[in-house]
Amino acid sequence: MYKEIRKVWFAEQKEEALQPLGDDFFERATRYLRQLESAEEKAPELIRVERRRVNYMLTDLTELRLEKIILKTMANAPLDEGALSQEEKSVYDALKKLLTMKENRLEEIEEGDFLVVRVLIDLPEIVGVDLQTYGPFKAEDVATLPRENAVALIKRGVAAPIITGK
Repeated sequence: MYKEIRKVWFAEQKEEALQPLGDDFFERATRYLRQLESAEEKAPELIRVERRRVNYMLTDLTELRLEKIILKTMANAPLDEGALSQEEKSVYDALKKLLTMKENRLEEIEEGDFLVVRVLIDLPEIVGVDLQTYGPFKAEDVATLPRENAVALIKRGVAAPIITGK
Protein backbone atom coordinates (compact mmCIF):
# COMPACT_ATOMS: atom_id res chain seq x y z
CA MET A 1 0.00 0.00 0.00
CA TYR A 2 2.95 2.31 0.70
CA LYS A 3 4.07 2.14 -2.93
CA GLU A 4 0.53 2.82 -4.18
CA ILE A 5 0.14 5.88 -1.93
CA ARG A 6 3.55 7.18 -3.05
CA LYS A 7 2.72 6.59 -6.73
CA VAL A 8 -0.66 8.37 -6.44
CA TRP A 9 0.91 11.25 -4.51
CA PHE A 10 3.63 11.80 -7.14
CA ALA A 11 1.13 11.56 -10.01
CA GLU A 12 -1.15 14.12 -8.35
CA GLN A 13 1.75 16.54 -7.97
CA LYS A 14 2.84 16.18 -11.61
CA GLU A 15 -0.54 16.42 -13.34
CA GLU A 16 -2.91 19.37 -13.48
CA ALA A 17 -6.00 17.15 -13.72
CA LEU A 18 -7.27 15.05 -10.85
CA GLN A 19 -5.86 11.55 -11.00
CA PRO A 20 -8.24 8.59 -10.63
CA LEU A 21 -7.85 6.87 -7.28
CA GLY A 22 -10.40 4.12 -7.16
CA ASP A 23 -13.50 4.24 -5.00
CA ASP A 24 -11.94 2.77 -1.89
CA PHE A 25 -8.46 4.37 -2.00
CA PHE A 26 -8.86 6.56 1.09
CA GLU A 27 -10.59 3.75 2.97
CA ARG A 28 -7.72 1.36 2.21
CA ALA A 29 -5.13 4.04 3.06
CA THR A 30 -6.82 4.70 6.40
CA ARG A 31 -6.87 0.97 7.13
CA TYR A 32 -3.15 0.81 6.25
CA LEU A 33 -2.37 3.68 8.64
CA ARG A 34 -4.23 1.86 11.43
CA GLN A 35 -2.21 -1.28 10.69
CA LEU A 36 1.00 0.74 10.95
CA GLU A 37 -0.10 2.19 14.28
CA SER A 38 -0.79 -1.26 15.73
CA ALA A 39 2.48 -2.65 14.28
CA GLU A 40 4.52 0.13 15.87
CA GLU A 41 4.99 -1.97 19.01
CA LYS A 42 7.01 -4.58 17.08
CA ALA A 43 9.47 -2.30 15.27
CA PRO A 44 8.77 1.12 16.74
CA GLU A 45 11.31 3.29 14.92
CA LEU A 46 10.91 1.81 11.43
CA ILE A 47 7.13 1.78 11.57
CA ARG A 48 6.94 5.26 13.10
CA VAL A 49 8.99 6.69 10.21
CA GLU A 50 6.85 4.92 7.62
CA ARG A 51 3.64 6.03 9.37
CA ARG A 52 4.83 9.66 9.40
CA ARG A 53 5.69 9.50 5.69
CA VAL A 54 2.36 7.92 4.79
CA ASN A 55 0.51 10.43 6.93
CA TYR A 56 2.35 13.32 5.25
CA MET A 57 1.71 11.99 1.72
CA LEU A 58 -1.98 11.41 2.40
CA THR A 59 -2.43 14.85 3.98
CA ASP A 60 -0.62 16.53 1.09
CA LEU A 61 -2.53 14.45 -1.46
CA THR A 62 -5.83 15.46 0.11
CA GLU A 63 -4.87 19.14 0.11
CA LEU A 64 -3.63 19.01 -3.50
CA ARG A 65 -6.83 17.38 -4.69
CA LEU A 66 -9.06 19.73 -2.71
CA GLU A 67 -7.21 22.73 -4.15
CA LYS A 68 -7.70 21.38 -7.69
CA ILE A 69 -11.40 20.76 -7.04
CA ILE A 70 -11.93 24.26 -5.63
CA LEU A 71 -9.97 26.04 -8.38
CA LYS A 72 -11.65 24.13 -11.21
CA THR A 73 -15.10 24.64 -9.71
CA MET A 74 -14.54 28.36 -9.11
CA ALA A 75 -13.28 28.78 -12.68
CA ASN A 76 -16.23 26.74 -13.98
CA ALA A 77 -13.65 24.51 -15.69
CA PRO A 78 -14.42 20.90 -16.58
CA LEU A 79 -13.67 18.36 -13.87
CA ASP A 80 -13.56 14.59 -14.29
CA GLU A 81 -16.12 13.59 -11.67
CA GLY A 82 -15.11 9.95 -12.17
CA ALA A 83 -11.72 10.77 -10.62
CA LEU A 84 -13.34 11.96 -7.37
CA SER A 85 -13.49 9.82 -4.28
CA GLN A 86 -16.85 9.55 -2.50
CA GLU A 87 -15.78 12.15 0.07
CA GLU A 88 -14.51 14.52 -2.63
CA LYS A 89 -17.75 14.11 -4.58
CA SER A 90 -19.68 15.35 -1.52
CA VAL A 91 -17.38 18.38 -1.23
CA TYR A 92 -17.63 19.06 -4.97
CA ASP A 93 -21.43 18.86 -4.94
CA ALA A 94 -21.66 21.19 -1.93
CA LEU A 95 -19.27 23.68 -3.56
CA LYS A 96 -21.24 23.64 -6.82
CA LYS A 97 -24.44 24.23 -4.86
CA LEU A 98 -22.90 27.20 -3.02
CA LEU A 99 -21.61 28.74 -6.25
CA THR A 100 -24.99 28.26 -7.93
CA MET A 101 -26.66 29.99 -4.99
CA LYS A 102 -24.18 32.88 -5.30
CA GLU A 103 -24.83 33.17 -9.05
CA ASN A 104 -28.59 33.11 -8.47
CA ARG A 105 -28.22 35.84 -5.86
CA LEU A 106 -26.27 37.97 -8.32
CA GLU A 107 -29.07 37.57 -10.83
CA GLU A 108 -31.60 38.66 -8.21
CA ILE A 109 -29.77 41.92 -7.52
CA GLU A 110 -31.83 44.88 -8.62
CA GLU A 111 -31.89 45.62 -12.33
CA GLY A 112 -30.97 49.33 -12.13
CA ASP A 113 -28.01 50.95 -13.87
CA PHE A 114 -26.01 51.20 -10.62
CA LEU A 115 -25.43 48.92 -7.65
CA VAL A 116 -24.33 49.69 -4.12
CA VAL A 117 -21.47 47.47 -2.96
CA ARG A 118 -19.24 47.06 0.08
CA VAL A 119 -15.61 46.83 -0.98
CA LEU A 120 -13.87 43.94 0.83
CA ILE A 121 -10.21 44.78 0.09
CA ASP A 122 -8.20 47.84 -0.87
CA LEU A 123 -8.62 48.50 -4.60
CA PRO A 124 -7.03 51.04 -6.94
CA GLU A 125 -9.06 53.39 -9.11
CA ILE A 126 -11.20 51.74 -11.75
CA VAL A 127 -12.72 53.14 -14.89
CA GLY A 128 -16.38 52.23 -15.10
CA VAL A 129 -18.24 51.15 -18.21
CA ASP A 130 -19.61 54.71 -18.22
CA LEU A 131 -15.97 55.91 -18.55
CA GLN A 132 -16.12 57.61 -15.12
CA THR A 133 -13.33 57.03 -12.61
CA TYR A 134 -14.25 55.36 -9.30
CA GLY A 135 -12.03 54.90 -6.27
CA PRO A 136 -9.46 54.21 -5.05
CA PHE A 137 -11.22 52.15 -2.40
CA LYS A 138 -10.27 51.00 1.07
CA ALA A 139 -11.62 47.78 2.59
CA GLU A 140 -15.14 48.35 3.98
CA ASP A 141 -15.84 51.37 1.73
CA VAL A 142 -19.36 51.55 0.35
CA ALA A 143 -19.63 52.60 -3.28
CA THR A 144 -22.26 53.05 -5.95
CA LEU A 145 -20.88 51.64 -9.20
CA PRO A 146 -22.20 50.90 -12.67
CA ARG A 147 -23.98 47.55 -12.53
CA GLU A 148 -21.53 45.77 -14.88
CA ASN A 149 -18.49 46.86 -12.85
CA ALA A 150 -20.16 46.06 -9.53
CA VAL A 151 -21.14 42.56 -10.65
CA ALA A 152 -17.59 41.92 -11.93
CA LEU A 153 -16.14 42.92 -8.54
CA ILE A 154 -18.69 40.76 -6.72
CA LYS A 155 -17.88 37.74 -8.90
CA ARG A 156 -14.16 38.20 -8.18
CA GLY A 157 -14.97 38.20 -4.48
CA VAL A 158 -13.58 41.67 -3.80
CA ALA A 159 -16.95 43.35 -3.19
CA ALA A 160 -20.28 42.33 -1.69
CA PRO A 161 -23.68 43.62 -2.78
CA ILE A 162 -25.67 45.80 -0.45
CA ILE A 163 -29.35 45.17 -1.02
CA THR A 164 -31.21 48.42 -0.77
CA GLY A 165 -34.89 48.36 0.09
CA LYS A 166 -36.71 50.24 -2.66
